[in-house]
Amino acid sequence: VDAAVMFLKSLTPNGRGVFRALAKLEAAARAEVDESGGGGGGGGSGPVTVSREVLYTKCRAAFVVSNPAALDGVLREMVDHEVLRVNEAAPDGLIVLLGRVAIDQVLVGIGED
Repeated sequence: VDAAVMFLKSLTPNGRGVFRALAKLEAAARAEVDESGGGGGGGGSGPVTVSREVLYTKCRAAFVVSNPAALDGVLREMVDHEVLRVNEAAPDGLIVLLGRVAIDQVLVGIGED
């Protein structure tokens, strides 16, 4: 968690905005999986996939990114720092490598929640 906080603090405010949007989408996807009975409940369930296209739409609407290349640059940094990975089975899918509790701790650590 500390490494993720340090990495995210080194990003621009827009880069942190991408993470915040990603965290919200991940929470919604996790809730949907848990609600359907597929997750086993709460923050202990496995990773969920977030659509890159949906993330781009949310980030663009929030004026966090202005084009797909800007988003790709931030996502590449997150992959390099092992905050997230691309779902090889669905290349549009992004998987946050932090659990739900860790994501909440990171958001608090970067002053976002």
